[in-house]
Amino acid sequence: IGDCYLKLGRLERAKLFFKKAVELDQDNINHQIKLAQIHILTGNFSQADKICKMFGEKNISHPDLDLIRADLSLMTDQLDKAEDFYRKAVIGSKDSLRSLMKLAIFLKSVGRREEAAEILKIETFPTSAFY
Repeated sequence: IGDCYLKLGRLERAKLFFKKAVELDQDNINHQIKLAQIHILTGNFSQADKICKMFGEKNISHPDLDLIRADLSLMTDQLDKAEDFYRKAVIGSKDSLRSLMKLAIFLKSVGRREEAAEILKIETFPTSAFY
């Protein structure tokens, strides 16, 4: 239900459902990731960061969590950290298009157009990115 509300843009309703899901199953990283994404979308960066740090302390990694960490690092001008998390997400997600695009957008935004263009060349995309 939380996913439906999230897709409809009803973030406060989605947050309620994901909070309840987290209460019922605190170890489910997917519910926590959705909650962190909602916190970012609503401008509550400290709560999103808190969720990321909680999993970081447990040495739990997930590509979507790495993308959130990258976005948070970018918002606080920690560019080296942001790049590291974007690259980690690409590796962890087996080169998903979303991770590759976010890395390319980041590289372009910091003036590294050639690297961004290389990532975006269709012949450099691994076959696994299309599945």
